[in-house]
Amino acid sequence: MRILAITIVVSACWMSLAGAAADDSADTLGPLVQLLAESDDAAFQLDILKGMSEALKGRAGMKMPENWPAASAKLAKSTNPEVRAMAQSLSSFFGDPAVMEAMRKTVIDKNAPVETRRKALSDLIESKQATLAPFLQDLIADTDLRAQAML
Repeated sequence: MRILAITIVVSACWMSLAGAAADDSADTLGPLVQLLAESDDAAFQLDILKGMSEALKGRAGMKMPENWPAASAKLAKSTNPEVRAMAQSLSSFFGDPAVMEAMRKTVIDKNAPVETRRKALSDLIESKQATLAPFLQDLIADTDLRAQAML
C-alpha cells in the first residue's frame, strides 16, 4: 500500500514537472518535500528522494522548492547514509550554496576517500554552475580526479 501511495504522489509530481517550464515559479515539488520533512521513516524518505531524482534527470534550471532547506537539514541528519547522499545530491541540483561549498571542500580534501571525492565532484558537475570551470581546471593536477574533471 505504501509503495502505491508513493508511486501515485511521485507520478503526480512528475507530470507536473513535465508540464512546467524550467523557470516556472510554481513550487511543483513542494508537496513531496513536505512529505520528506514530516516523515521519520528512512525507507519512505529514500523512496521519495529516488523518485524526485529520477523525475529531475536531464532537467536544468529548476528552482529550489521553498521548503527544501528545512527538509534538507533534517535529511542530512538521517541515520541512513543513502538518504543523506540523495539529499546532498538534490541540494546540489538545486544549487544550494552551503552544500555546493561543502562539496568543493570534499573534492579538494586529499584525506577524504577517493570515491567520496568523486561523488562530490560528480554532483558539482551535474549542477552545471557557471563558475565551475576554473575549479575543474585546477583539478587537472589531481591524479585521482583528472579524468573526471576533464569530461
